[in-house]
Formats: sequence, structure tokens, C-alpha cells
Amino acid sequence: MNDSSILTICVPTFNRAEHLQASLKSILTQTERNFTLYVLDDASTDSTAEVVSSFNDARIRYVRHEKNRGLYGNMNYALNLPLAKYLAIYHDHDLYCPTIVSKSLTALMKNPCASYVHTGLVTIADDGEVTSQDVRKFAHVTSGPSFMKVIAGSWSSPVMAATVMMRSDIFKHVGGFDDKFGLNCDADLWWELGKYGSVLYLREPLAKIRERTAGMATAKFRWATVEKGTLMREKHVLGSYRNNAFAWLRYIVGREYRLLVFQLRALIKENPAVVSEGWEVILRKGGTTTRVLVGAFQTFSVLRFLLKFVSFAWSQQVVFRRAWRRRMHAFAKDKFS
Repeated sequence: MNDSSILTICVPTFNRAEHLQASLKSILTQTERNFTLYVLDDASTDSTAEVVSSFNDARIRYVRHEKNRGLYGNMNYALNLPLAKYLAIYHDHDLYCPTIVSKSLTALMKNPCASYVHTGLVTIADDGEVTSQDVRKFAHVTSGPSFMKVIAGSWSSPVMAATVMMRSDIFKHVGGFDDKFGLNCDADLWWELGKYGSVLYLREPLAKIRERTAGMATAKFRWATVEKGTLMREKHVLGSYRNNAFAWLRYIVGREYRLLVFQLRALIKENPAVVSEGWEVILRKGGTTTRVLVGAFQTFSVLRFLLKFVSFAWSQQVVFRRAWRRRMHAFAKDKFS
């Protein structure tokens, strides 16, 4: 290991041995090699340790927790490490293009007032097939306050956490991820970092992100996550827009829409306990219109039947469109190869 490295990469992991090897390989074969790589094992019970030990690379540092700290507790363990000037927390089941480290480092070095950089990406299926591309139209450099407003105005994070590289001193200053916001707290970190510098974006896909599927911690539906996300957006709107009545109205409309959609989704796909939990959240956080609409769907079986029929029809056309795109992709590949 080169002790003069200016970058620390952390890979938090838990029972992902089947994907970890490919992820680590994609990091260790970067064109920029001057970094230290910490694998943070959150008390895995699979072959994670064996996967890590299979790499004969002096840049690797393996840390195993005796007790499970949870997703963001494990990420926040980076606060206890001797971090270099820059920090990237890469994911244990995603793949990284060979130049993401060098290009992210170069961007931060050329923009000393920036707090972090993020990049475009593609999503891949479990077999490695590219399923979509996500490259945003953000400027290369956006002021911190301006990007904080982008985050405050969005109900899903405009930053793909798996691609971020940040300044370690700012990460430590804000205290890492605030897990009181649950799975939404990565967006809160990007919002907080925006207070201390501009935000950089590389408009090219430099990471391959595996599609989140049922069973993954980040794909499971939880009403607690919905409620915590609502509280976080409220914090961001108040912090970014102050007394802007239009921004507050937009937040209220977005909140009611999300509560309504999530409860209708629960009526279709979840068990009665989840539906009951959702109703309690709506009673605490929802407005009168949302309560009336949800109450009607929960009371009248004919409305639930129509809801399930529309949902089924929609899902079928989505499946058909995906199959058609794959068929056309295969045809074009055969035709022009």
C-alpha cells in the first residue's frame, strides 16, 4: 500500500459474497491505483472473509464487526478510520468502470471549492445485461445552495450514492449519515454537504448499478421509510426555501400524492398489517383529501377490485414493453454484427 494515497475507498458489505468479488475486482483494476481500500464486513455469515482474502493486494484493509451495525451504521464506521483527503463509499454489489476513480479525483482536484462529485450510470440485470442508462443534464459545476434546492424539490435522490466521491473533512464535519431518516439519509448527506461547497457532476456512465430486486434491504417496502422520508423533505424544504409559500405548497402536494400512492400499492401487494400501518401513518401525516380517498378504497371492495385490475393491466404492458425492447436489441445485434 502507498501510505501517501490521497483517497480512501470504503466498501461496506453484509452477506454479499456472490457479488463482492466482482465489485472489488472492478475497484482494484482502476486506472488510478493510489488509494486505500477498506472492506467493512458487517458481521457476515457467508464467505465474505474468504472472498476478501483471495485478493493479494496490499491496498486492502479488512475490518470485520462482531455485531451487525446496520447499513448506515456500517457506512458511518468510516468516521473512525484514518481517512485520506478524499473518500468514496462504493457498493458491494455494483461494478465500477475503470476510470471512475481517476475522473472523480481529477474533477475534485480541479475544483477545490467542491464538496463532492457524482456521475452517470447504467443499470444492469443480475446476468450483467444493461437495462437502462441514467445520465442527468446537471451542469458540471452547480453551487451548493442551488443543488440543495434540487434535492429539496425531489422525492427521490438526484444523486446516485454508489458513484459519489467527497472530501473527507466535510464528511467528518457533518457527522456522516444521519440514520434517523432511515433509507433516505443518503439524500440528507448530499444536502448537508451542499452547505460547504459546490457539487460536481460527470455526465457519463461510470458505474454499473445492479437493479434493486425484491428481498434487498434497499428494495423492501417499509412505511417507516416513507414517514422518515417525509420528515427529511420537510427539513430540506424549510432549510432551502425559507418562507417560500410555493415551495411549501409543492411539498404538501407531493407528500399527499406519495401517501396516497403508497397506500394504494399496499392494498394491492401487501398484507393487512402493512395496510393498517399505512393507515396510521396517513392519520398522522396525511391531509383530509388523502384520508377520504384512502378510506373509500379500504371500505368499498369494488374500488379495490378496479384498482387491482388496473395494476395488473399496467404490469403486463410493462412486461411486454421490456420483452419487446430485448427482442429488438437482439435483432439489431444479429443484423449489424
